[in-house]
Amino acid sequence: MRKLMQEYLEEKDNSAATNQQPRPRPPRKDGSLTNDKRQGHFIPPSKRPQQPMLHDPKLAQHITMDTTSRDPDWDIEPTGSFQIYARPPDSETDTPLALVYSPLGQLLGKLTVARVQMLQAAFEYTKQTRPEIHENLKVQSFEQEVAFFLLFFLSKR
Repeated sequence: MRKLMQEYLEEKDNSAATNQQPRPRPPRKDGSLTNDKRQGHFIPPSKRPQQPMLHDPKLAQHITMDTTSRDPDWDIEPTGSFQIYARPPDSETDTPLALVYSPLGQLLGKLTVARVQMLQAAFEYTKQTRPEIHENLKVQSFEQEVAFFLLFFLSKR
């Protein structure tokens, strides 16, 4: 048994000594290509178009770029008018929020539902008791008035 073990260890040492040299790498399959061709550029640099394709007037007719910032977590589809949506609380400790949106669907701000209800009561009271003040507001809806208030306070920050 010892003899077998000794032969095994000697064989292992011999194979380790001969295998210490790294194997040569196989030749590259794209070894005949230039660096440009490896990167996908098969047109010679002298014959490549100087302008990017986006400056092509025919292509530009079919592209619409909208640079309006969007927040996919909060923004909604554009509705064409100011909107206020109530959001239920996430847990028992959260207060229900009202989300105010622009006609483009962008979130303008958040208020508590109780605050929106108080503002709506004041808005309706003023509309009924003092129509001259309501006419001077130059707004078409309560939602628009709340949105203008939010924009006003945000601009003062």
